[in-house]
Amino acid sequence: MCRFSSIKPWGVVRRARPLHPSLRNVDTIDALISWSGKTARFDMVGWGFPFTAIKIERASQDRPLEVATALRDQGITKGLRSGVHVGMSGGEILIGPNNLLGAMWLQLATAVEEDKRFRKCPARSCPVVWFEVSTGPLGVRDDAEFCSARCRHTAYRDRKTAARRLQRDGVSVKEIAGRFGITVAQARGWLRKPRAR
Repeated sequence: MCRFSSIKPWGVVRRARPLHPSLRNVDTIDALISWSGKTARFDMVGWGFPFTAIKIERASQDRPLEVATALRDQGITKGLRSGVHVGMSGGEILIGPNNLLGAMWLQLATAVEEDKRFRKCPARSCPVVWFEVSTGPLGVRDDAEFCSARCRHTAYRDRKTAARRLQRDGVSVKEIAGRFGITVAQARGWLRKPRAR
């Protein structure tokens, strides 16, 4: 078993999450795969994964999406083999992680299998960073920009602070409204001094 500190699982998840949506876009696949004749190769180490590159022999460059999907599946399979155990108890198949990294590989495999979509929260200091977009119990609406009300309020306060900074720098209320995509009346409300409590 690998030592936990040498694997840095948070790095694996941070790099793996953007990989899944990248495979839906044919334009980004070329950046992920290198070709040598009919051999497709994905450099796992270059993305910070704890194992070597994976290859597919006799791959067709005419079908980049299929090749990228096969490479993704091979990479996840490698991760699952090293971090997940399978057993049988009371007539039931039990699948469980050996460690935190194994749990993350299992979570990624489940997300791919269920075709889950993730979005990066744009709020400053977001504790979640990536959030699931779905109608499931852990997801948020498809049109949600932020992962939570807390992050939405943080971003709102940051925008108001930035608007006040612009006003101090001499930018007009009309221009501030245009920069933030709000009405002039809303901009005036943002720029009003907060009431003392």
